[in-house]
Amino acid sequence: MTNYSNVRKSHGSWWAFLLMGILLIIFSILLILYPIASFAALAMLFSIGFFISGIFEIIFSLNNKNTIDSWGWYLVGGILDLFLGIILLCNPITLSAQILVLFIGLWLLFRGINSIGISLETKNYSSDWGFLLIFGILEVIISFIIVIFPPIGIGTIIIWSSMVALFLGIMNIYIAIRVKKFFTKLDE
Repeated sequence: MTNYSNVRKSHGSWWAFLLMGILLIIFSILLILYPIASFAALAMLFSIGFFISGIFEIIFSLNNKNTIDSWGWYLVGGILDLFLGIILLCNPITLSAQILVLFIGLWLLFRGINSIGISLETKNYSSDWGFLLIFGILEVIISFIIVIFPPIGIGTIIIWSSMVALFLGIMNIYIAIRVKKFFTKLDE
């Protein structure tokens, strides 16, 4: 169980959630604004997104490994994002649309399960754990739709991916605000 002093030490990382949320929302907007972009450009955007997300999540988890009980969830998620980003950055043109769709679907499935796990881990500490649970469930549902129906086409994947990036961005900003607000209140 996380004690008060350990939780208090971790509040300095709230900005990582905020930055990641802003980047995800920008990514979401770019996907919608440029739907006719080439597959290579789409693969490169996803590659960079996975790569950056992985780096930030690994940094957050390692900065808080002694203060947050669920730091392992963040570390595993960050390693997965970083690994997928590297694979996609090394092969952006050779990957077919179906492989990219499969990567996105499986990544989203893991992220959804990750969000559900984190929400259940934090339900003893926050009354807002249900918000994270809802986003996790939505991520899992969307992941199944993406994996089961890959022939839908890259246009549909752009829209779904944009929505997911938007949801994840909003979730990360929400977490950042809640953490910052909680510790600002404690400091008063």
